[in-house]
Formats: sequence, C-alpha cells, structure tokens
Amino acid sequence: MAEPRLFDQSSLQPRLEQAFDFAARQVSLTVERTPDYFPIYTVGGRWLHRGNLWTDWCGGFHAGMIWLIANRTGESWWRRTAEHYSGLLEHRQHDHNVHDLGFIFLNTYLPWYQATGDERLQAVLIAAGRTLALRFNPRGRYLFHRAGEPVHRHHDERSLDLSRRPRVR
Repeated sequence: MAEPRLFDQSSLQPRLEQAFDFAARQVSLTVERTPDYFPIYTVGGRWLHRGNLWTDWCGGFHAGMIWLIANRTGESWWRRTAEHYSGLLEHRQHDHNVHDLGFIFLNTYLPWYQATGDERLQAVLIAAGRTLALRFNPRGRYLFHRAGEPVHRHHDERSLDLSRRPRVR
C-alpha cells in the first residue's frame, strides 16, 4: 500500500475556491434558466424532469446547495433564493410517499432555522420528522415502502431493513 502523500493545505486552497466558485455559477445558471425547478437528472448534458419518478427527494440537494453558497458568501441574493427554494418544499413535510424526507428538510429548513431561530421553521422540521416516523416499524427496525409503490433499485421490495445494519454504540 502506498504511503499517503502529504500536501500543503495553503496550495490546495485556491483550487477549492475555484471549485466552489464554479459550483456557485452552475447553481446560479440553473436558477436563472429554470426558476422554481428542482433538477434531478440530465440527458445529453441538459436538466430534464420528465418521465416516471417513483420518488422525488432531490429538491433538498438543490436548495441545500443554495444554502451552502448563501452561508459561505453572505450575499443577500443567495439568502433570499435559499429561503424561496426551501419554501417551495414546505408542503413536502406531510409527504407519506417518500422515505427520504431528511434529504429534503435537513438541507433546507434546518439551516434556515439555525440562521433565524424561527419557531415556524422548527415546526416544519418536526412535522417532517413525524411524517417519517410514521414510516418506521419499531419492532422490525425498518422503514417500509407503501404497498404497490415502485421500488428504487438500491432498496429491496419490502423494506430498507435497518435490523441488518450494525448498531452504532
């Protein structure tokens, strides 16, 4: 096994800044070209949102990136945009058809709540957590899919079985 290479963190910093700036430009272009749209996948290098989606939990990633940029830059446009895109997801707090509500709300409402302390935002987080809790079988220790719901290829048909996972102590 090769020895780990040491690097000078200060020499890496400019490359990290360039990557961040590039990501911010890409997110900004997506917001400008397709307002109020949550990209999920590309075809031929273009964002598309058509076809049959069995679940839609990716909106939290897009809005979450906007929050990361807003918090890093401190620019008011990014902050307003992050709040706007988060707000577009609020109705999902009661979505019983997706088991990945954490991807939606921990990337959006959590940073918004942390920035403001607004109890209304906390209530949305709690409601999403309660919705997710309704999908948890404590006896079997798994999240269940609804009957007849198509299954993502990374999950088995019956459950995301947490009982087979090692317990964290």
